[in-house]
Amino acid sequence: MRLTLVGRRSHPLQKVAERVRACGSEAHVAAADLTVPGAPAGVVDLAVARFGGIYTMVNNAGNVRAGRLEQVPGKRSSPRSR
Repeated sequence: MRLTLVGRRSHPLQKVAERVRACGSEAHVAAADLTVPGAPAGVVDLAVARFGGIYTMVNNAGNVRAGRLEQVPGKRSSPRSR
């Protein structure tokens, strides 16, 4: 398994990365605030450059909006594929 771990603070991510590596998987840490415009695209670019692509993406943020994706307010960007 190859993971790119993203969060605002690097130190907690490093601890998780150490545990992932101890299980025999690869982990790369990227400290980023995904609320900053351009940051999500930068993280995607980083993961693609590091591992050659993205198979699955999990967003485990503390902010939840209920509803169908097309009904949730907010700006969306088009999907990125490589």
